[in-house]
Amino acid sequence: MFNLIVKDLKLSGKMNLFGLFFPVFISFAGVKAAQLNLKFNILYILAIFMITYFSSMYSNGFDIKNNSDIVLNSFPINRVDVVRGKYLVIFIYAALYSLSIIAITNIYVLMGLADGGRVANIWDVLAALILIVIFYSIYYPLYFKSENGLATVNQLIYILIILAPALIQKFGGILSQSFIFSRIMNLDIEKIAIVFLGFSVFVYFISLQVSKRIYLSKEF
Repeated sequence: MFNLIVKDLKLSGKMNLFGLFFPVFISFAGVKAAQLNLKFNILYILAIFMITYFSSMYSNGFDIKNNSDIVLNSFPINRVDVVRGKYLVIFIYAALYSLSIIAITNIYVLMGLADGGRVANIWDVLAALILIVIFYSIYYPLYFKSENGLATVNQLIYILIILAPALIQKFGGILSQSFIFSRIMNLDIEKIAIVFLGFSVFVYFISLQVSKRIYLSKEF
């Protein structure tokens, strides 16, 4: 399983420049953005989610294009490890890119490029991790069930991610004035985030079991 994780990490390292630098620009927008009275910055969360998704999409796309499952299953390998590797590498991506976004935003601030903004912090990372875990809890069972690696769905998600910064900029101000936002502000966000993280990890574990059953039942 370790070698499978290393394979995905090496493949993600070959990701195109757009996939690597677009989140950097999103982080710059985040550090320049006016801050709402929240524990997290939506643009930092988006940047971490975005590059994690781009990395997994690139490595998964490589596997589909090159029929890697057929090749892997021709070797004496535990098929469950293939699934476990995909699930575990998401946490590695999230950790690496979270640290990268924190470092990048600190550099922006040290360079004097922040305009009333702040650096990324643990709450941004926590919120991004919750989003990533919930997303892949749904995504991976469908991915392993699909014959083409959800190619069409990936294209739609890719477009939505690219449009997300513009949509946030356009509607963020409106949402901050809404009744729902004011109610959220009165909640204990820290406790809610920790509870959501625990719940999302539990759902992720259940998703892993489902994906293992799906993958073991497939014929190559």
